[in-house]
Formats: sequence, C-alpha cells, structure tokens
Amino acid sequence: MGNCPFIQVPLISGGMVIAHIALAHALPAHYSVGTGIRLYGLEKADQNQKNKGIQTARNLLSISIIYINFVIGALARSGYMV
Repeated sequence: MGNCPFIQVPLISGGMVIAHIALAHALPAHYSVGTGIRLYGLEKADQNQKNKGIQTARNLLSISIIYINFVIGALARSGYMV
C-alpha cells in the first residue's frame, strides 16, 4: 500500500487525510521556492551591499525560510500535523 496513512478518522475519509498531509507539505514547499527566488532577486539588486532596507528584507526572509521549514517539517515528520 505504500506510505499511505493507516488511521481511522471518524468524520472524513482516508483520501481527505492524504489530501491534508499533501497540503501540509505543498504550502511550505511552495513558500520556500518562492522566497528563494525572491532572495536571489534581492541579492542581485543589492550586489554592492549598500542598501540597508534590502539587507534587512533579505535577513528576515532567510530567517523565515529556516523557521517555517524546520518547524513545519519537524511537526509533519513527527505526526502532529495529521
């Protein structure tokens, strides 16, 4: 049967459980890819590293990628996201 979850949820079917797991994976993944592309654009826009606003935005986006991916990834891996 593969990696499909084997749990019984009384109000929703197994397909809905799989859909929720996929959603918990896809949203952070798409956020990371989009933010990574934005970080690349910020790096190219501020090659001389003189603009403090771009540096602040770059640092905040980098921290957000790390926190969101690590926290949601750890929760999803441990089973708390189901």
